[in-house]
Amino acid sequence: MNSNDYEKAVVDPAAMFASPEALLARPDLSRSEKLHLLRRWRYDARELALAEAEGMAGGEPSLIERVSAALARLEDGTAPSGR
Repeated sequence: MNSNDYEKAVVDPAAMFASPEALLARPDLSRSEKLHLLRRWRYDARELALAEAEGMAGGEPSLIERVSAALARLEDGTAPSGR
């Protein structure tokens, strides 16, 4: 992943990766980059869930649990860490 694509992913990880699991599987991302992107994705998912709870239309189902599970796998060493 080049630096331009990485910056796009930081802004909107869901637009760059089909799923949290797809992000984990990327061998061209370092462990640090994966952690950063998954934390951003979890933040975005939480914000979306909050907006939906307040009656604002969302758009996609919440991925909080899947993103959190991917983060846990990376943090405990059971996911591939990349380069």
